[in-house]
Amino acid sequence: MKGIHIFKAGEHTDSKGTAAEFTESILKASADAYDPKQHEAPIVVGHPKSNGPAWGWITDVQFSEEGLTANPDQVDPEFEELVEKGRFKKVS
Repeated sequence: MKGIHIFKAGEHTDSKGTAAEFTESILKASADAYDPKQHEAPIVVGHPKSNGPAWGWITDVQFSEEGLTANPDQVDPEFEELVEKGRFKKVS
């Protein structure tokens, strides 16, 4: 599965209406700080309280001018097929 664009620089508003500015330097620092040895981020559907089940795992996060890209690994083939069919168009 190819990388997943997860975030871009700019002003973002949370679900409670609070706006915050995320600069490219903040995004770069976030990508540099990601360490799957400390906590490997799961790929999940929705916002489950237990972050499960995991349909795959994020090996690293990369920064570019377009924002942050998460690189998946160990992705469940059925989930990957659903993504390719466009069943999941939003990422958060």
